[in-house]
Amino acid sequence: MSEFQESKDMMKSIRLTLTGIFLATLLCTAAATSASSQDQPVVDFDALAIKGEALANQDPLALSLRNQSRRDSWRRGFDIGMAIAEGHTAPGPGKDRKCLGSGDPAACTLAVQFSVDRNRYADMVRRGRAIAKDDPAFSAALFAKRELLYQLGFFIGLGAADGQTAPGPGKDATCASLQLPGEQEACRTAVLISVERNRNNAALGATTGTTAGPNEKASQQPSNEIRCRGGQNLIFTTENSKVSSTGENLIVSLLTFEPAAAAAGTRGQGLRAGECAWADRPISGRFLIRFETSANAQLKQTLQGVPVNTSSTAAEAYPDARSIPIYMSDQSHYWSFFGTAPVNNFLTTTANGYWKPAVAIENTPRSPNEPARRRTLPTKP
Repeated sequence: MSEFQESKDMMKSIRLTLTGIFLATLLCTAAATSASSQDQPVVDFDALAIKGEALANQDPLALSLRNQSRRDSWRRGFDIGMAIAEGHTAPGPGKDRKCLGSGDPAACTLAVQFSVDRNRYADMVRRGRAIAKDDPAFSAALFAKRELLYQLGFFIGLGAADGQTAPGPGKDATCASLQLPGEQEACRTAVLISVERNRNNAALGATTGTTAGPNEKASQQPSNEIRCRGGQNLIFTTENSKVSSTGENLIVSLLTFEPAAAAAGTRGQGLRAGECAWADRPISGRFLIRFETSANAQLKQTLQGVPVNTSSTAAEAYPDARSIPIYMSDQSHYWSFFGTAPVNNFLTTTANGYWKPAVAIENTPRSPNEPARRRTLPTKP
């Protein structure tokens, strides 16, 4: 046999061998796929949607997230996500696969992200809701950011910092573990405001409970909260505008004020009309307060045809570039700025909101025979 024929026969043999291997691989793959498909349970999305709707109705925040869209597909997808994540405290590939078949993966995924964070920190959410409900300072901070998921992160942050006077790695880790950047931002803001409030109350003689969490020492640093009293001496001007990461239009405002000669105090007793001071000490030097606020906190109401709140106290529910100056033209009103730090000729802030001073013993109404006692209104951090 010639060398050419031998080479030809060898190539034919190799082709036949490779073809056999290829066919065997295809058969094995098909068999494995068939077996896998038989092992996979059929997902009853209709049942999940019914169950998820019931779960959403049990939580006002979940219900608001569900109803933020009028599309039936969105609501169904959200309901499915609520059911998929029921009792779960972490995302996972199984939930991701189910969301892909939900009809609206985005709504389903949002429900899963919301649920796992809420479930994981259920106790913090419960405590945070109670704190925000009882303290107008936190209510104001919540209204300043009206995104629904921001509220969940804010509640978690309040719960994490409940009764504590110092930041720390534990609270940082809690905020960083949340699923969405907006939740993380809200959590960090709530922690900042909460520890500042607790530290100020402790330093000024108020009762605040525990002072620090496990392995965290209480801070002895001076307050970084500034409190201002309304009055004609306060001048608000616009420095510039920007767009937030969520698409909201923000105004960067500058506040001109008179520095008080004393600390603001727990009752604002150190402030005259139009003055500002640190919570625990006077402001040394001349500064402008720089802060960010919504350009129009009632834009959603306007677009939906809901009457706009134009009262002098609208800033308590809808703080923005218009309502805050109106609110602070009244010398009986107060505003608070948190996370404040001097930068050149400015005092830059990270959060702000209205403040209600405590009521002094001598100002507490009582009957002639009733012993004097302190009655404290909810106070700003």
